[in-house]
Amino acid sequence: MLRDYDTLEEITRTPWTTLLRAERRRDRLPVLIKALVADSPARGDVDALEREFEILHRIHGRGVPTAHELARLGTRRALVLSDPGGMPLGALPPSRRAGAAWSLRLGIELLTVLADLHAQELVCGSLTPWSVFVDARNQVSLVDFGAAGTTAMPPPPVTLTPRGRAMLPYVSPEQTGRMNRDVDYRSDY
Repeated sequence: MLRDYDTLEEITRTPWTTLLRAERRRDRLPVLIKALVADSPARGDVDALEREFEILHRIHGRGVPTAHELARLGTRRALVLSDPGGMPLGALPPSRRAGAAWSLRLGIELLTVLADLHAQELVCGSLTPWSVFVDARNQVSLVDFGAAGTTAMPPPPVTLTPRGRAMLPYVSPEQTGRMNRDVDYRSDY
């Protein structure tokens, strides 16, 4: 895909993006590559990827990947992130995610990561079982900041395009614009 990276596996795919696990050739650094699927992507999709790159350069903390680069693949774009290891919560086998104690520990871990982001005035805006990664030690990392917003960069509105409908099960009511409420940290909960 990218000439400086060796792709190891595809982790997730949506109609708009694919998330790949890869290694950077020069130093064998494990990375995630979030690439737009379309050869000629919509301007809004390119803007969202660039916005995500910019947001990741403004925030830091446990559970937040480092944005290494925004790469170009002809007309396509890709965001290269540090790889937190593990796999998406939605891909964990049932035997690994069973039990109230495990769920409680994971919930506390996720809330700790979110509290740190909220202290930096960031609203994640896109928490789904596919954006929350869990490693072997049950440490949580968030890998999708495409709908994130800060005080300086409010989150983009969710529209009822096919893309918006795909996200709807995970979107808070105030993000849809159907409620007269601002999007804030509570939207992530």
